[in-house]
Amino acid sequence: GSACTIDYCGTTTNQAALSFDGASDYVDLGGASNLSVSSAITMAAWIRSDVIGARQVIVDKRGAPYYEYALRIDATTGNLYMALSIDGVHTSLDHFPITAGQWHHVAGTFDGTTMRLYLNGEEYASPTPTPGTITGSAYDVLIGKSDQWGTPFDGLIDEVQIWDRALNQAEIETLMLRGLVADPDLLGRWAL
Repeated sequence: GSACTIDYCGTTTNQAALSFDGASDYVDLGGASNLSVSSAITMAAWIRSDVIGARQVIVDKRGAPYYEYALRIDATTGNLYMALSIDGVHTSLDHFPITAGQWHHVAGTFDGTTMRLYLNGEEYASPTPTPGTITGSAYDVLIGKSDQWGTPFDGLIDEVQIWDRALNQAEIETLMLRGLVADPDLLGRWAL
C-alpha cells in the first residue's frame, strides 16, 4: 500500500512531493484540449496542507464565469470542496474536514449526474443530482493555485491525476493504495 512520510505520500519511486509555499508556488499544466472534459471527471491527489482557514487550491481549470473543474479546501468550512460548471451553472459539493499537517488522499468525481467526494477512500455523494454537461474552457489547468479565486496551496501535493470518467469507490481505494488505476480514460498523472 501507499506509505506516507513527512515528505511524501503515494507509491511513486521518486519518493517526493512538491512543496507549495502558500504565496507564489504553483504548477501550470497548460491549456491542452485533452485536459478538458464534458460528460464526466475524476480529480485525485495526495495532499498535506499546512494551513486550514484559507481557500487552498489543489487542482483548478478556470472557466468563464465559473470553473470548468476545481478541487480545493474550502476557506469557511475547512472541508474538501469540488466545483464544476454544469451546463454553465456553478455547482459545488463540500464535505470531509481536512486536518492540517496530515496526509489525505482526496478525490472528486462527476458521472454526468452525481458529484462525489472521497477522503482516504470514504465516499460522500451529493444528495441532489445535478445532471448535465461540464462547460469547457480554454484556461490552463493549475496545481496549487487558481487564476481567479483563493489562496495558493500551503503544504505538499503529490500524485495528481485527472480522468475523463468518474472512478467508482473501489477504483478510488485502489488508486489510494496502489497509486494508479490502469485506464485509457486517464488524461494525466503528475507524480510531483
